Amino acid sequence: MFLVAGLLCLVSVVVTLTRWPDLRSDGRSYDDCFKDVRAMNTYNSYFLGATIVFFGLVAGTDSQVVPASALWLFLGAFVCSSVAIFFFPIKKPIDGGHSAGAKRRWLLALIPTQWTVILGGAAIINVALAILLGRSP
Repeated sequence: MFLVAGLLCLVSVVVTLTRWPDLRSDGRSYDDCFKDVRAMNTYNSYFLGATIVFFGLVAGTDSQVVPASALWLFLGAFVCSSVAIFFFPIKKPIDGGHSAGAKRRWLLALIPTQWTVILGGAAIINVALAILLGRSP
């Protein structure tokens, strides 16, 4: 599952960076980038909260329901969602024109957010397969 998640993360970076020149000149304003990053940060905050609760529930019991590989994938998703929250456009252009800084931070928030989704989804699939197939972790 680590290999699949790693390949998907690599594909997301390649596709995003391949499309980056088009996105840089798409006419997206500072306010659009600000709203997108704020929405991504909101979802990343929800994921952080859910992951903390999940780890608290798993750590509080002695059950071995969750495989160690899924825990590592959840931990990777947790770190990616934490990193994504750091990239927030701070300085708004006064003349209302060039918003390259906001677009760059939008990209820097987009990639870890994509990784959060990929790693979190891979962890959930890993747990579901372990339960369905009756494997012990």
